[in-house]
Amino acid sequence: MVLHFVLTAWTVSIVSVLGQVQSREDALLCAAEPWGRYSASGGLYTASGVQYIYSFGGDTRSHGDERGGVVSTNWRFRLGGNGTKCWERVADSPAAVGYRSTATALNDHVYLFGGGDTSFAATGHFWRYSLLGDSWEEMLPSQVVGPWPSARYKHATVKISETRMLLLGGRRDATVLSDAWLFDLDQMAWSLVGDSILQVYRHGMAYDPLRQVVWIHGGLDGNRQRYGTQLWRWNISTFDSSHLELAELVPTTGPGPSRLASHAAEYIPELDALLFWGGTCSDDAQLYLYDIARSAWCAVYAGNRPDRRDAMIWALDYPRFYVAQGDLICHNFGIYPIVDVHVFDFAAPWAGWQMLYEPRNERGTGAEAYCDGTNRGSCQPQPLLAERGTRISQPAGCESGFMDSISTWANTSTTTTVADEVSSTSSPALSRASANAGRAAVVSAWVLSATAPLSQ
Repeated sequence: MVLHFVLTAWTVSIVSVLGQVQSREDALLCAAEPWGRYSASGGLYTASGVQYIYSFGGDTRSHGDERGGVVSTNWRFRLGGNGTKCWERVADSPAAVGYRSTATALNDHVYLFGGGDTSFAATGHFWRYSLLGDSWEEMLPSQVVGPWPSARYKHATVKISETRMLLLGGRRDATVLSDAWLFDLDQMAWSLVGDSILQVYRHGMAYDPLRQVVWIHGGLDGNRQRYGTQLWRWNISTFDSSHLELAELVPTTGPGPSRLASHAAEYIPELDALLFWGGTCSDDAQLYLYDIARSAWCAVYAGNRPDRRDAMIWALDYPRFYVAQGDLICHNFGIYPIVDVHVFDFAAPWAGWQMLYEPRNERGTGAEAYCDGTNRGSCQPQPLLAERGTRISQPAGCESGFMDSISTWANTSTTTTVADEVSSTSSPALSRASANAGRAAVVSAWVLSATAPLSQ
């Protein structure tokens, strides 16, 4: 038996925002906002003790109005502190370094390799951005020891230590690559560690330090067709040889994610699980968790799920998982870039997803002139944060070990969904006290329930 708490029939009289922490009116208080963009590089980094979601470059083009294109403008979204959350402009890059590139933080710098230029052609450029100095430097072959990875975009990198990152796959023109490269900051060197690991691009990749393996999921194959539910495990426990072993296909059970591309992928040490989100129109924006020990999938349908998308920025600071920007691929199947920010808190799953930022400019509100109900544009037919309630995960009870049973999650219409540290100054009722009151209401109940174990 596992103890769980549920709400009793009585409710606490507190204001609900149904997941939306900051409104478009709040966003108007911000000094600036980037155009919606997709395929930017970035992540969650700390500068001078403050956490930000950084966004480097990307494509601002929309099929709805044919404006925009690949840009060299860069932004960050402040997560720390109270009050209105805003996007802030940081230094422009000398070139369009962030489009379908990668961004990995080593020490106090973010390293970006490859990506597309303003003509959407793959490059082999290597840049680093100083988080403390807000400045850019191009790393040249003359500064780096060893061979140089070929030009590519839509590849993936993972950080395997404070001074090393691993790169796999990508695409150059019609060629899908399968090679893997290690960048060692201490040696200031690139080295080829595998020339035929897995032919893949637009894939998700996460490093598991417990097992010293890299998990790979989704993306497209050498024929530029989407992979299905395959999950690969790549053993990188040694770099002693010039060629590592190939990625190994892992048998799994349960309804796993299918045909994902340009999606979020993370390893969560606290849960010993993999997390995947986004990258398809075929799901309901659920979180997919892969229980590594059980080799089984869990699909979690938290309330107030953001619109489905791909090519977004994401960040994990457990128990919080953030998604920002991206392409709303599921609206008329065109390109529709967005600039919103959402968060899901594993410590308070009953709160569902929360919107931290709703775009203020015309591209992102659903009020565009070309949003005429036809398939000519890429309009948005529903709110950015769809008010969809919690549903039972698949299979039933699979969330056991990850979080409270979904059956115990509070109804978002009767409890506040504002986390302590992201309360909005525009709504005094949504104070820290209100958030604590909502949590207290859950904890005060004492109904016991058993959580069914996940079948093997």
